[in-house]
Amino acid sequence: HGDAKKKKKKKKKKADAEEHARLMSFEPFVVNLADPGVARFLRTKIQLVVTGGEEGGGHEGAKGPTVEEMRARSAIIELLSAETSDKLTTPEGKAELKERITEQMEDVLGEAEIEVQDVLFSDFVIQF
Repeated sequence: HGDAKKKKKKKKKKADAEEHARLMSFEPFVVNLADPGVARFLRTKIQLVVTGGEEGGGHEGAKGPTVEEMRARSAIIELLSAETSDKLTTPEGKAELKERITEQMEDVLGEAEIEVQDVLFSDFVIQF
């Protein structure tokens, strides 16, 4: 019976963390890539799993993105447009991009006390 109690505690801890985490979603990103001599573009949909800050962006019932969301979007566009298609087609390249986005979001969202837990790609298409 002791094992069952331990499992319940672990599940409760995980549930608490998930309860406080939320998604920061963006419209799809479409950017030109930095491939030399060739015009290629990336279309991707990115969500950030975040904690902290104010729920709902701090403006109840208002529609439209918050200042923090727009700053985050702008920073992500800068990162994406500096990438090359060769790099982004590899699993390592995507993992490195996630890390770079997470690091950049610390600077952009840190003042609002929003912490990025994970970066999720739900769409990732490179035009060759």
